[in-house]
Amino acid sequence: MLPKRLQTGDTVGLISPAGVAGEEWIQKTCRGLETLGLKTEFAPSLFRTTWGYAASAQERADDFQTMLCRADIQMILFGGGEVCHELLPLMPYDLIRQNAKIICSYSDSTTLLNPIYAKTGLITYYGASPGTFHALTSYNRKCFEEMFFMGKARPFLEGGPWKTIWNGQAEGILIGGYLENFALLTDGAYLPISPDKHYLLFLEDHIRFHQPAAVARYLAHIEQSQFFQQVTGLLFGHYSEPQNPDLIALLQRFAACHALPTIFCDDFGHGDRNAILPIGVPAFLDAQRQQLIFQQDTVL
Repeated sequence: MLPKRLQTGDTVGLISPAGVAGEEWIQKTCRGLETLGLKTEFAPSLFRTTWGYAASAQERADDFQTMLCRADIQMILFGGGEVCHELLPLMPYDLIRQNAKIICSYSDSTTLLNPIYAKTGLITYYGASPGTFHALTSYNRKCFEEMFFMGKARPFLEGGPWKTIWNGQAEGILIGGYLENFALLTDGAYLPISPDKHYLLFLEDHIRFHQPAAVARYLAHIEQSQFFQQVTGLLFGHYSEPQNPDLIALLQRFAACHALPTIFCDDFGHGDRNAILPIGVPAFLDAQRQQLIFQQDTVL
Protein backbone atom coordinates (compact mmCIF):
# COMPACT_ATOMS: atom_id res chain seq x y z
CA MET A 1 0.00 0.00 0.00
CA LEU A 2 1.52 3.29 -1.17
CA PRO A 3 0.64 6.84 -0.13
CA LYS A 4 0.13 9.61 -2.68
CA ARG A 5 3.12 11.61 -3.88
CA LEU A 6 3.68 15.15 -2.61
CA GLN A 7 2.81 18.25 -4.60
CA THR A 8 3.79 21.86 -4.10
CA GLY A 9 1.49 23.41 -1.49
CA ASP A 10 0.89 20.18 0.43
CA THR A 11 1.01 20.17 4.24
CA VAL A 12 3.37 18.23 6.51
CA GLY A 13 2.11 17.33 9.98
CA LEU A 14 4.81 17.50 12.67
CA ILE A 15 4.53 15.20 15.69
CA SER A 16 6.97 14.07 18.41
CA PRO A 17 6.38 10.45 19.46
CA ALA A 18 9.97 9.82 20.60
CA GLY A 19 10.54 12.74 22.97
CA VAL A 20 10.05 16.49 23.43
CA ALA A 21 10.37 18.82 20.45
CA GLY A 22 11.91 22.26 20.97
CA GLU A 23 9.98 25.19 19.51
CA GLU A 24 13.03 26.93 18.02
CA TRP A 25 14.23 23.62 16.58
CA ILE A 26 10.85 22.97 14.94
CA GLN A 27 10.70 26.49 13.51
CA LYS A 28 13.96 25.77 11.65
CA THR A 29 12.29 22.65 10.25
CA CYS A 30 9.33 24.69 9.04
CA ARG A 31 11.57 27.16 7.22
CA GLY A 32 13.41 24.30 5.53
CA LEU A 33 10.21 22.63 4.38
CA GLU A 34 8.97 25.96 3.02
CA THR A 35 11.91 25.99 0.59
CA LEU A 36 10.41 22.79 -0.88
CA GLY A 37 7.04 24.45 -1.33
CA LEU A 38 5.48 22.66 1.65
CA LYS A 39 3.39 23.99 4.52
CA THR A 40 3.44 22.68 8.11
CA GLU A 41 0.98 21.99 10.90
CA PHE A 42 1.76 21.18 14.54
CA ALA A 43 0.17 18.31 16.44
CA PRO A 44 -1.58 19.36 19.70
CA SER A 45 1.00 17.68 21.96
CA LEU A 46 4.11 18.48 19.92
CA PHE A 47 5.71 20.53 22.71
CA ARG A 48 4.10 18.94 25.78
CA THR A 49 6.20 17.49 28.62
CA THR A 50 3.47 15.61 30.49
CA TRP A 51 5.82 12.80 31.50
CA GLY A 52 8.93 14.97 31.69
CA TYR A 53 10.76 13.23 28.87
CA ALA A 54 7.76 13.51 26.53
CA ALA A 55 4.02 13.96 26.36
CA SER A 56 2.09 10.99 27.72
CA ALA A 57 1.94 7.89 25.53
CA GLN A 58 -1.77 8.47 24.92
CA GLU A 59 -1.21 12.11 23.96
CA ARG A 60 1.44 11.08 21.47
CA ALA A 61 -0.74 8.32 20.01
CA ASP A 62 -3.63 10.78 19.78
CA ASP A 63 -1.39 13.18 17.83
CA PHE A 64 -0.72 10.42 15.33
CA GLN A 65 -4.44 9.76 14.98
CA THR A 66 -5.19 13.47 14.60
CA MET A 67 -2.77 13.82 11.71
CA LEU A 68 -4.10 10.67 10.05
CA CYS A 69 -7.67 11.92 10.15
CA ARG A 70 -7.00 15.41 8.85
CA ALA A 71 -7.67 15.51 5.12
CA ASP A 72 -5.35 18.50 4.67
CA ILE A 73 -2.27 16.60 5.94
CA GLN A 74 -0.39 14.66 3.25
CA MET A 75 2.74 13.71 5.20
CA ILE A 76 3.58 12.93 8.85
CA LEU A 77 7.15 13.78 9.85
CA PHE A 78 8.89 13.21 13.18
CA GLY A 79 12.32 12.78 14.71
CA GLY A 80 14.16 10.37 16.96
CA GLY A 81 14.52 10.07 20.72
CA GLU A 82 14.02 7.20 23.14
CA VAL A 83 10.44 6.19 23.82
CA CYS A 84 8.56 5.11 20.69
CA HIS A 85 8.15 1.62 22.18
CA GLU A 86 5.58 3.08 24.59
CA LEU A 87 3.25 3.76 21.66
CA LEU A 88 3.17 0.32 20.04
CA PRO A 89 0.03 -0.96 21.83
CA LEU A 90 -1.73 2.38 21.24
CA MET A 91 -1.08 2.93 17.56
CA PRO A 92 -4.22 3.33 15.37
CA TYR A 93 -3.30 0.61 12.87
CA ASP A 94 -6.81 0.39 11.38
CA LEU A 95 -6.86 4.14 10.75
CA ILE A 96 -3.44 3.94 9.12
CA ARG A 97 -4.83 1.37 6.66
CA GLN A 98 -7.77 3.65 5.90
CA ASN A 99 -5.70 6.86 5.58
CA ALA A 100 -2.55 6.04 3.63
CA LYS A 101 -0.16 8.97 4.12
CA ILE A 102 3.57 9.46 3.86
CA ILE A 103 5.07 8.59 7.26
CA CYS A 104 8.75 9.48 7.53
CA SER A 105 11.37 9.55 10.30
CA TYR A 106 14.57 7.85 11.49
CA SER A 107 16.51 6.64 14.56
CA ASP A 108 14.22 5.64 17.48
CA SER A 109 11.28 5.89 15.11
CA THR A 110 12.47 2.60 13.60
CA THR A 111 10.23 1.24 16.36
CA LEU A 112 7.12 2.69 14.68
CA LEU A 113 8.00 2.63 10.98
CA ASN A 114 8.58 -1.13 10.77
CA PRO A 115 5.50 -2.25 12.76
CA ILE A 116 3.32 0.14 10.76
CA TYR A 117 4.47 -1.54 7.55
CA ALA A 118 4.30 -5.06 9.00
CA LYS A 119 0.82 -4.64 10.49
CA THR A 120 -0.84 -2.52 7.79
CA GLY A 121 1.09 -3.06 4.55
CA LEU A 122 1.66 0.70 4.19
CA ILE A 123 5.13 1.62 2.89
CA THR A 124 6.94 3.85 5.41
CA TYR A 125 10.13 5.85 4.94
CA TYR A 126 13.39 5.86 6.89
CA GLY A 127 16.09 8.51 6.65
CA ALA A 128 14.77 12.08 6.89
CA SER A 129 13.78 13.77 10.15
CA PRO A 130 12.86 17.35 11.12
CA GLY A 131 16.56 18.11 11.61
CA THR A 132 17.28 17.23 7.97
CA PHE A 133 15.62 20.49 6.91
CA HIS A 134 17.56 22.86 9.19
CA ALA A 135 20.35 23.21 6.65
CA LEU A 136 19.05 21.30 3.64
CA THR A 137 21.95 20.08 1.51
CA SER A 138 21.65 19.55 -2.23
CA TYR A 139 22.00 15.77 -1.75
CA ASN A 140 19.34 15.55 0.96
CA ARG A 141 17.01 17.79 -1.03
CA LYS A 142 17.39 15.64 -4.15
CA CYS A 143 16.78 12.43 -2.16
CA PHE A 144 13.61 13.91 -0.65
CA GLU A 145 12.26 15.22 -3.95
CA GLU A 146 13.00 12.02 -5.88
CA MET A 147 11.38 9.88 -3.17
CA PHE A 148 8.23 11.90 -2.48
CA PHE A 149 7.57 14.25 -5.41
CA MET A 150 8.61 11.80 -8.15
CA GLY A 151 8.59 8.34 -6.54
CA LYS A 152 9.61 6.29 -9.57
CA ALA A 153 11.31 2.90 -9.35
CA ARG A 154 15.02 3.67 -9.59
CA PRO A 155 18.47 2.99 -8.16
CA PHE A 156 19.30 4.37 -4.71
CA LEU A 157 20.94 7.78 -5.10
CA GLU A 158 24.57 7.43 -4.02
CA GLY A 159 26.14 10.43 -2.33
CA GLY A 160 29.59 9.02 -1.66
CA PRO A 161 31.73 5.94 -2.25
CA TRP A 162 30.33 2.55 -1.24
CA LYS A 163 32.43 -0.26 0.23
CA THR A 164 31.75 -3.90 -0.67
CA ILE A 165 32.01 -6.03 2.46
CA TRP A 166 30.93 -9.32 0.84
CA ASN A 167 30.18 -9.88 -2.83
CA GLY A 168 26.94 -11.24 -4.17
CA GLN A 169 23.43 -10.31 -5.22
CA ALA A 170 20.23 -10.38 -3.19
CA GLU A 171 16.55 -9.55 -3.55
CA GLY A 172 13.93 -8.94 -0.92
CA ILE A 173 11.63 -6.55 0.88
CA LEU A 174 13.51 -3.58 2.36
CA ILE A 175 13.26 -3.48 6.13
CA GLY A 176 15.39 -2.07 8.92
CA GLY A 177 16.58 1.18 10.50
CA TYR A 178 18.52 2.10 13.62
CA LEU A 179 20.31 -1.03 14.86
CA GLU A 180 19.33 -1.07 18.53
CA ASN A 181 15.67 -0.38 17.90
CA PHE A 182 15.38 -2.91 15.11
CA ALA A 183 17.07 -5.56 17.25
CA LEU A 184 14.51 -4.94 20.02
CA LEU A 185 11.70 -5.56 17.52
CA THR A 186 12.94 -8.86 16.06
CA ASP A 187 10.69 -11.86 16.64
CA GLY A 188 8.31 -9.67 18.65
CA ALA A 189 4.56 -9.20 18.44
CA TYR A 190 4.86 -5.85 16.65
CA LEU A 191 7.05 -7.05 13.79
CA PRO A 192 5.14 -9.96 12.26
CA ILE A 193 7.19 -11.28 9.34
CA SER A 194 5.79 -13.28 6.43
CA PRO A 195 7.46 -16.72 6.47
CA ASP A 196 7.33 -16.96 2.67
CA LYS A 197 9.19 -13.69 1.98
CA HIS A 198 12.84 -12.67 1.80
CA TYR A 199 14.11 -9.42 3.29
CA LEU A 200 16.90 -7.00 2.45
CA LEU A 201 18.05 -5.57 5.76
CA PHE A 202 19.39 -2.02 6.13
CA LEU A 203 20.90 -0.92 9.45
CA GLU A 204 22.78 2.05 10.85
CA ASP A 205 24.32 3.13 14.15
CA HIS A 206 26.73 5.81 15.31
CA ILE A 207 29.89 5.66 17.37
CA ARG A 208 28.62 8.35 19.74
CA PHE A 209 25.83 5.98 20.76
CA HIS A 210 27.49 2.55 20.53
CA GLN A 211 31.07 1.38 20.32
CA PRO A 212 31.78 -1.58 17.95
CA ALA A 213 31.33 -4.05 20.84
CA ALA A 214 27.74 -2.86 21.32
CA VAL A 215 27.13 -3.04 17.56
CA ALA A 216 28.32 -6.66 17.74
CA ARG A 217 25.84 -7.34 20.55
CA TYR A 218 22.85 -6.09 18.59
CA LEU A 219 23.94 -7.77 15.36
CA ALA A 220 24.28 -11.05 17.28
CA HIS A 221 20.76 -10.61 18.65
CA ILE A 222 19.38 -10.18 15.12
CA GLU A 223 21.54 -13.06 13.87
CA GLN A 224 20.05 -15.39 16.49
CA SER A 225 16.44 -14.47 15.62
CA GLN A 226 14.05 -16.47 13.49
CA PHE A 227 13.72 -13.41 11.27
CA PHE A 228 17.38 -13.54 10.21
CA GLN A 229 16.83 -16.82 8.37
CA GLN A 230 14.88 -14.80 5.79
CA VAL A 231 17.51 -12.07 5.32
CA THR A 232 19.26 -12.18 1.94
CA GLY A 233 21.51 -9.09 2.09
CA LEU A 234 22.65 -6.17 4.23
CA LEU A 235 23.25 -2.46 3.64
CA PHE A 236 24.96 -0.76 6.60
CA GLY A 237 24.91 3.03 6.87
CA HIS A 238 26.98 5.83 8.39
CA TYR A 239 28.78 5.09 11.65
CA SER A 240 31.71 7.47 12.12
CA GLU A 241 34.02 9.97 10.47
CA PRO A 242 36.52 8.70 9.47
CA GLN A 243 35.43 5.10 8.96
CA ASN A 244 36.06 2.92 11.98
CA PRO A 245 38.30 -0.09 11.14
CA ASP A 246 36.88 -2.17 14.01
CA LEU A 247 33.35 -1.75 12.65
CA ILE A 248 34.44 -2.69 9.13
CA ALA A 249 36.21 -5.79 10.48
CA LEU A 250 33.07 -6.70 12.46
CA LEU A 251 30.89 -6.40 9.36
CA GLN A 252 33.36 -8.50 7.38
CA ARG A 253 33.23 -11.30 9.97
CA PHE A 254 29.44 -11.11 10.13
CA ALA A 255 29.01 -11.21 6.34
CA ALA A 256 31.58 -13.98 5.86
CA CYS A 257 29.90 -16.17 8.47
CA HIS A 258 26.69 -16.18 6.41
CA ALA A 259 28.08 -15.47 2.91
CA LEU A 260 25.73 -12.48 3.07
CA PRO A 261 26.00 -9.86 0.30
CA THR A 262 26.87 -6.73 2.28
CA ILE A 263 27.67 -3.09 1.49
CA PHE A 264 28.78 -0.26 3.76
CA CYS A 265 28.05 3.39 2.91
CA ASP A 266 27.70 6.82 4.52
CA ASP A 267 24.54 7.85 2.67
CA PHE A 268 21.96 7.33 5.43
CA GLY A 269 21.90 7.38 9.21
CA HIS A 270 23.12 9.85 11.82
CA GLY A 271 25.48 11.71 9.49
CA ASP A 272 25.29 14.60 7.04
CA ARG A 273 23.69 12.54 4.27
CA ASN A 274 20.06 11.60 4.87
CA ALA A 275 19.01 9.44 1.94
CA ILE A 276 15.59 7.83 2.36
CA LEU A 277 14.85 4.11 2.29
CA PRO A 278 11.24 2.94 1.70
CA ILE A 279 10.39 0.18 4.18
CA GLY A 280 8.33 -2.51 2.47
CA VAL A 281 9.43 -1.90 -1.13
CA PRO A 282 10.97 -4.85 -3.01
CA ALA A 283 14.60 -4.13 -3.89
CA PHE A 284 17.67 -5.63 -5.50
CA LEU A 285 21.17 -5.38 -3.98
CA ASP A 286 24.28 -5.94 -6.11
CA ALA A 287 27.31 -5.84 -3.83
CA GLN A 288 29.82 -6.19 -6.65
CA ARG A 289 28.40 -3.28 -8.64
CA GLN A 290 27.63 -1.46 -5.38
CA GLN A 291 24.04 -0.74 -6.26
CA LEU A 292 20.62 -0.88 -4.60
CA ILE A 293 17.60 -0.69 -6.89
CA PHE A 294 14.03 -0.02 -5.79
CA GLN A 295 11.93 -2.39 -7.90
CA GLN A 296 8.64 -0.50 -7.71
CA ASP A 297 7.49 3.11 -7.40
CA THR A 298 7.81 4.51 -3.90
CA VAL A 299 4.65 6.67 -3.91
CA LEU A 300 1.48 6.70 -5.99
